[in-house]
Amino acid sequence: MRLKRISIPQSDDRRKSAAPHVLWAMPLLVLSGTGDSLARAGSETADTHEFTAPAPARTVRWLALSIVDDGSGRSLAARFHLEVNGAEHVPDAIGPRGLRLAVRHHKKGQRSTALYTRGEGSVIVPLPDRAREGTITVSRGYEYLATRAPFVVDGPETRLTLRLRRWLDLPARGWYGADAHLHFDRLDPATDSDWLTATEADGLSHGHFLTLKGGNLPGLWARQYAHGPAGQAGTAVTGWIRPGTEYRDRLQGHISLLGPTERIDPVSTGGLGDPPVAENFPPLHDVMVRSRSLGGLTGIAHGNALGRQPTGLLDAVLGAVDFVEIANTHRLELEAWYLLLNCGIVLPPAGGTDLPNNPFRDSWQPLLGETRMYVKSAEPPDFAMWKQAVLSGAVVVSSGPWLELDVAGVGPGGTVTLPPGGGDVRVTALLESPRPPQAVEVVHDGRVVKGRTEQRRVGGVHRWRVSRRIRVAHSGWIAARATGARKAALAEHTGIRQRAAAHTAVVRVLVGDEPIRSPAAVRQLRTEIRRLREIYRRKGTYRNTDDRDHTLALFDRAIVSLQTDNER
Repeated sequence: MRLKRISIPQSDDRRKSAAPHVLWAMPLLVLSGTGDSLARAGSETADTHEFTAPAPARTVRWLALSIVDDGSGRSLAARFHLEVNGAEHVPDAIGPRGLRLAVRHHKKGQRSTALYTRGEGSVIVPLPDRAREGTITVSRGYEYLATRAPFVVDGPETRLTLRLRRWLDLPARGWYGADAHLHFDRLDPATDSDWLTATEADGLSHGHFLTLKGGNLPGLWARQYAHGPAGQAGTAVTGWIRPGTEYRDRLQGHISLLGPTERIDPVSTGGLGDPPVAENFPPLHDVMVRSRSLGGLTGIAHGNALGRQPTGLLDAVLGAVDFVEIANTHRLELEAWYLLLNCGIVLPPAGGTDLPNNPFRDSWQPLLGETRMYVKSAEPPDFAMWKQAVLSGAVVVSSGPWLELDVAGVGPGGTVTLPPGGGDVRVTALLESPRPPQAVEVVHDGRVVKGRTEQRRVGGVHRWRVSRRIRVAHSGWIAARATGARKAALAEHTGIRQRAAAHTAVVRVLVGDEPIRSPAAVRQLRTEIRRLREIYRRKGTYRNTDDRDHTLALFDRAIVSLQTDNER
């Protein structure tokens, strides 16, 4: 679908309206006394979303909404949710100092709309002409306390100023949030400012927009006007968005290619997408190697849980993987990641929403970055610095709670060294969340370490702390994980039951010269790769014997690398 600019008609009776009695004026009128101009005319409509054109300047009733930072008083970009006369109210458009983003997933028939302020002053929000009272909920990612306030409609204009209090300043601690899994068309650089506003309003520093083929739509979708630096918008200081690709094969599974300088075609294989490529070729391993050569960061998508016989474990053994995506809005997948860690293949976790999949949010949740990954950087990172931060392992994945880990003074991505024979290490995990937590746990080599949790609530924020000494006799890893509030809107609309969650990257704990290598985990991984080799030998689709032999040779290399010296 081509980028289309539309103007706002005088009357809107052709569309179903959440506010059917609003009277629309001509687009260039200015609401007296509000200072809200209409410089941003038109809208962007694409396969995956719509940025709605600004509302006409005058309606029967309207809300003049201002959202400011409680500490500085500066105007904030933020997300807001309205109820009027006891029912949800989503206006067909809002003033140009705001942003209305409607997202849609065609195949699943899912649609959701987010309303934002731009941080440029008061935004005009049309109300139904019979509005009497309302409630507004305002949020800005996870670092501000969500605010809910009632208001009374008495006359044409209702003015409302809400102050948001920041309870956590992660950039000040060196942590920067990214949604590493977004599927939205970016067809024109002119709309990048809208995407940057939305990411800022949802408390993100970065967003990765991934093209793919098939599934939601038969052909290419979530298309980008350019790839690499030419397709990137924003700066390290203000935040940036960058294109990439989710490359998929119906048998091999899904991989995420973040930020390479070009799109790697055919984007989907194994009969997925239109036009289809029937072969299970090239191997995803080769695609990842190619993406790295183009400056990209490569990872296993969806925790290696998608695809009929996913090959993410193979690709990781062969060293082609930079990260394992463990979380999306609708899933938390730890099994494959834990198995790799126990085999000494230590990779950082990653996370992102997978929008426009499952866009349903509770009023306190961000739309973009509902599930996100934080990386630690000494300064606001550009893409190259961000990539290095991920590779260093300084990562926390979260869909709400903030989680810290300290192992003998070392944080995620670090290494603690013990003498031969091992020793004790002090481990502390701290969960912080305005929403009620369910649990915080320390995980050692995939097993939860039992112990007491100290629970406090200070200034409306829950702070749960676990601190204990762990005896480490063999080289391994330690991480922290947490669960929190239920995702009620997700469950209501999809039946998927998930809680907010968080997981840190691991701290390696090395004992003498011993590598991290659980014999049981290595046997399990080797058995799985042998099983996969037989499936790809019998059921894989290849154009010729050379392609088949090339694929099977990758399995053989991995199996040999997992053998002990006595087995070789």
